Amino acid sequence: MDINQFIKKSRSITGDLKNFRLEDAPDSPFDLFTTWYQYAYDYGVEEPHSMTLCTVDADGFPDSRVLILKKIDERGFYFASGSESVKGRQLDNNPKVALNFYWKELGKQIRVRGTAVAMDRETNIGDFLNCGQTKRAFALTHKQSQPANTLQEIDEKLHEKEQFLLKNPNAINDNWIVYRVEPFEIEFFQARMDYKHVRIKYSLHESIWEKVLLWP
Repeated sequence: MDINQFIKKSRSITGDLKNFRLEDAPDSPFDLFTTWYQYAYDYGVEEPHSMTLCTVDADGFPDSRVLILKKIDERGFYFASGSESVKGRQLDNNPKVALNFYWKELGKQIRVRGTAVAMDRETNIGDFLNCGQTKRAFALTHKQSQPANTLQEIDEKLHEKEQFLLKNPNAINDNWIVYRVEPFEIEFFQARMDYKHVRIKYSLHESIWEKVLLWP
């Protein structure tokens, strides 16, 4: 099988593509994100809160994974992770990150560059206690990203922590961190069938967001 033949035949630029102009963009990128997200949600985009988080390891190599946006405000974008995980250690070493949202049903992409800032203990505890039991149980194993011998080993450890939570429902993980990505640059990309994609980049200068149209 020649996988490259399938790659060549794969479709791109699909979906409900809307017009987007620089003059339609508000002064705040957070306002535009809110508008786009609400439209994606109402349209029925699956998992619109899924985003790719890119970090850098100690050797300078980029790393990425998909996780969930917890919330957004005028200060930034929020997500959570165990500080013992690979991404947690990478963030501790280098907090410079990038985020990417891609909603293929609408041909929309949002790119964010900024710095990840750890929130206070109260915020971290509150978020952890609001997580589902299975997620909390996994976090309490303190083994994320570590090698495992068998699936049975994982199941047994998870069951142990789930039983622990039944007896200790308010148990917390001090390594659970909520991060806020404070952006200095946010780009909004709207695909078009004619390849004249619309790209608008917001850049933060002395607390003021400036926007500019980019070539596709």
